[in-house]
Amino acid sequence: MPEHQRHEVDADGAVISRTTILILSSFLVGVSVGKGGADSISPYALAAAFAGILAFIAFDFAAARRRELVQSNRLDQVTSRLDKHVTPSGDEAPPAHNERPAERETVATA
Repeated sequence: MPEHQRHEVDADGAVISRTTILILSSFLVGVSVGKGGADSISPYALAAAFAGILAFIAFDFAAARRRELVQSNRLDQVTSRLDKHVTPSGDEAPPAHNERPAERETVATA
């Protein structure tokens, strides 16, 4: 595909952003309510505008949900990594990376 025909893609991989959908939908509402277009197309433009607004709300909700899920996964990952390295008091500490379990038992009994 030639370079000039490529669409710019944002970080989420979408060609068009949620904000663009809202802006275009608002424009359609203004055109249909302000009678800027033909009267025969006005109901269709208004219906398309409301569909766009609903799409914006749905995409925004999905993005917020995805952000919460990513944040939760990151928190779980950090917690599990910390649990591997930190032991509660009274428990035996895990062996060091450079220490063999047999050497550790010998040192503990001495």
